[in-house]
Amino acid sequence: MDIILAMLANNAAQKINSEKWERFPYSVERNAEISERTQNSALYRYLINSALRYPKQWIDDNSGAKVMIQAQIVNKDIIVKNIDFLSKTESLEEDMVIGEVEKTLQRAKSKFPQSKFPVELEFMLEWKSRA
Repeated sequence: MDIILAMLANNAAQKINSEKWERFPYSVERNAEISERTQNSALYRYLINSALRYPKQWIDDNSGAKVMIQAQIVNKDIIVKNIDFLSKTESLEEDMVIGEVEKTLQRAKSKFPQSKFPVELEFMLEWKSRA
């Protein structure tokens, strides 16, 4: 009887866990959680939820941009290796977007992992426009 109860409890725990993930709104974060890059998923969530800001001028102009960033973190410092522009509205210049990327990374510095070895990251930042 104990074996049957243990099996039922195990199945129930798996079902509850999968239902929790089904309700989770961001499948990207779900994939990050269960991938090999688990150490970086918390930093990515912090970048998106806390460090990324919309400049007032961009909101007023209904501007937006999407960039893919390749970076390396060493001892609370970040070295941006490459920024690929996936999209941006015409009202934005590349220098303005690069400036916002740098500001975002500066705000996130306190949450970077303290590591003697370089941590390679590739992540997307997006400022959505209403258009």
